[in-house]
Amino acid sequence: MRDDVALVSRALEQVDTLILLVGGNPLPNAVSAKALLANGGHVVLVESRETKGIADRLAEHLRREQVLAPSLEHTCVEPDDPRDVRLHVNSILRTVPSDHRVGLNYTGGTKVMVAHSYYAVREWAKENHRSVQFSYLSPDGLRMVVEPYDGCGPCLQFSLGTTVSMSFDDLLELHDWELAEAPRRSGTALGGLRSALIQMQCNEKARDDWRDTVVDPLRKALDRLEQAHSTTPAKASACENEVGSMIMGFPSTPFLANSLAEATGTVRGGGLEPDGVNGAHLDIRISDAARNAGFSNCRDFLSWLCGGWLEECAFMAFSDIAEECGLHDIMWNATIRAQHSQFSEDQSVGFEIDCVAMRGYQVFVVSCTRDKKAKIRKWKLFEAHMRATQLGGDEARFALVCTSDRPELVKEECRRDLLTEGQAPVEVFGARDLAFLPERLKKWILG
Repeated sequence: MRDDVALVSRALEQVDTLILLVGGNPLPNAVSAKALLANGGHVVLVESRETKGIADRLAEHLRREQVLAPSLEHTCVEPDDPRDVRLHVNSILRTVPSDHRVGLNYTGGTKVMVAHSYYAVREWAKENHRSVQFSYLSPDGLRMVVEPYDGCGPCLQFSLGTTVSMSFDDLLELHDWELAEAPRRSGTALGGLRSALIQMQCNEKARDDWRDTVVDPLRKALDRLEQAHSTTPAKASACENEVGSMIMGFPSTPFLANSLAEATGTVRGGGLEPDGVNGAHLDIRISDAARNAGFSNCRDFLSWLCGGWLEECAFMAFSDIAEECGLHDIMWNATIRAQHSQFSEDQSVGFEIDCVAMRGYQVFVVSCTRDKKAKIRKWKLFEAHMRATQLGGDEARFALVCTSDRPELVKEECRRDLLTEGQAPVEVFGARDLAFLPERLKKWILG
């Protein structure tokens, strides 16, 4: 994705040689290079042995960015040795062409690297009568803070907003991760049933009915399917056949029964007669219901009925506000794994993200649960916090979409236990927010 770097270049003078300090998160350096480096400029990555792999991935990412086409140089330092840091930075500066504008971005690296790189560059500029540009990418408001060349005037601060973009795939590659399988990038054909399940949240009797007649009876079957699919294709197929031959249960609440019947092809519009609601002619095998609902297997169908519909709610809400909020790379049910360069095959690790969207280079992660247990909701929010921070650093935002009637209690508990002073506020959207989720998410993103 191309970036509107012209807007950035009008806000400040870009540099020809940019020194970047490589730390644990490569995202700020990738963004800083796009924003600060003049076309065809030279990047120097100051790294340590521990961050060499991160620096290599950052270099590969910058080389792929044909907009900038930078040349690259690596310098390895002892990250906690002030003298070693100064020696290497001085060595870099001795080779800078006389007509190059020089910049140091100190968002990454250790405290020693930041302090002594800054000191070395400042001394070099003074001794050689050169002006230099110091910069820092702040997660607060996605601001680039730039100290002017002469060091006397006020710092220039401007929000990068959506002028610098990154795809979700590129973000994963920077961290040496990849999508394990294709995530969902569109909704299902069950919009009518999804609307009924949202409507159900304001009706406790209907919620209990759905739980007792659909979710609870199917949960054990879903657990068996999940286990079988994690073993061999033969076992997965046998379990699919066994579960697929079971007869689906239907709720007695008319609007839920009608919506489920229409979604599974049990009836074709027009609603059910009262006796139909009670099950007189609602016999349908789970495999037939799954196929009629547009699913290729029983596991995915049951997963949707038992809670996946909530992830789709978040995805559809993101999609509804995508243009207004500048969102891109919206997806749900994303399974992520480490690339083989990190682990051997038997050590590869993976995790799932319920719903994700990108805005510029900022990542928004939403975790979803319909579980009533407070500890599960807190765990799901903790999961979203951890994954969002791993992916997007301090700039990342995370939220929980749940079916709690008191989301403010979950929010307060998580704010107390998960966040440190100055971190972006966490958001929790509950049962009564679902009908207005696009508006709620828009306020969260732009607020």
